Amino acid sequence: ARSGEGLDQRPAARVVADAVFDAGALRMGTLRVNLPDTSVAASLDAHARADGRWEIARFGWNDPGVLEFIASAQLDPVALAPLRKLALHVDRARMPLAGERYGKALLAAQGLDGNALKGELVGDFAVDERGLQRVALSTSKFDIDARAQHVALHGLHGKIDWARDGERPPTTLGWRAARFGELSLAAASARWQSRRGAMHLLDTLRTETLGGQLHLEHSLIDPRDGAGVRLSSAFTLRNAGYEKADASIAAAHLSATGQLSISVAAGATQVQLDASLQGGEALAGQFYVKLPKTPVMLTLGATLADARWHVGTLDWRDPGVLDLHASAEIMPDEATPLQALRLDLRNADLKPALVRYAHS
Repeated sequence: ARSGEGLDQRPAARVVADAVFDAGALRMGTLRVNLPDTSVAASLDAHARADGRWEIARFGWNDPGVLEFIASAQLDPVALAPLRKLALHVDRARMPLAGERYGKALLAAQGLDGNALKGELVGDFAVDERGLQRVALSTSKFDIDARAQHVALHGLHGKIDWARDGERPPTTLGWRAARFGELSLAAASARWQSRRGAMHLLDTLRTETLGGQLHLEHSLIDPRDGAGVRLSSAFTLRNAGYEKADASIAAAHLSATGQLSISVAAGATQVQLDASLQGGEALAGQFYVKLPKTPVMLTLGATLADARWHVGTLDWRDPGVLDLHASAEIMPDEATPLQALRLDLRNADLKPALVRYAHS
């Protein structure tokens, strides 16, 4: 090369290495790796750029049958968040062993060490300066028990392909059993597609819950921070029932159609529900309600923050019988959960209203 030509493109330093590790431990910041007694192979090809950043063209890790991956990355050692780019292809990650060896400290730092994971995953991750860019994972059987969040998914199978930007091909993901709090869902499978950072349900998701049938349509899940609406779905629930362990709350033969939306903003969770109720009966303590076959319209707007539910809107419209608006403050963990209640009675036909809503 002529004098001075291409000097700013020359790597200031290059590191190429192949190594085999046998037992011991590795520590890199908050990451701590407890190596097995069997051999683990690693390879590295990296160079320093003229601007001080490091380009990792290849980093390979082969812990046979436990964690096998190939990655490329870009690091800025002087930045508060040194990782600028990461592309990771996982040939195999077998849980819980891979998590115990490689992710225990990281999970603990994120408050996720109470989660139980079991099964094998393959797939791809991508991260850039704006955060998580893409996740594409597939499995034939995977179990998740997030105890702190009261969520469990057993027998996950299929693939999910999510990207922050653009559009990804449709994929199918299902489960053999699922639980969200006290709500259990039977086996289900559905097609999803990632569009502009949100996962969209392409078909109807059919499952069973509360002894009845649940259908979800036009569903959207957006995992991004600052996304606003995190979950939105149209639903149909048929012939459902529920009974609390102490029998203080119970319901039977309930049917409903409607729209549910959950948003997150400024640390608060906002729930918006618009539903049409058709038939069924409910018991709360000594209070018993028998709903008519004709639709009863329910609108609920509530916000959860600091363990307190603020119910700003609760509209109940049973045409010609009972029309009311309510607001409330509820603290579920308190001995007396209902902290405040306001009722505005807009219309009531006392005779049928007493028959439907004043049984005890």
